[in-house]
Amino acid sequence: MPAVLQLFLDSAENVHLCSADRNQGVEYANDLADSCRQVRTYVTNLETEMKERTALIEMLEQSELYYDAQASEANTVAMVSVLLSLLMFLFAS
Repeated sequence: MPAVLQLFLDSAENVHLCSADRNQGVEYANDLADSCRQVRTYVTNLETEMKERTALIEMLEQSELYYDAQASEANTVAMVSVLLSLLMFLFAS
């Protein structure tokens, strides 16, 4: 065994510190793995939400076109109705 390692392991306090460092390292590794798992879950949820929002935006754009066409047709019908009413008033007089 190397002299440096032997001197380090001779002291019970040094052995305890080494053990504590190892436990902290394991705890840190577990915390890091847990954090990585949470980030992956978050990213997956964001990607899903982006896809859903993209579909929603497409449907809203289609509905806007549909209702714009309906409003245009309603304006045409209203104008024809006003013109017919005016013509009926003029011929009735």
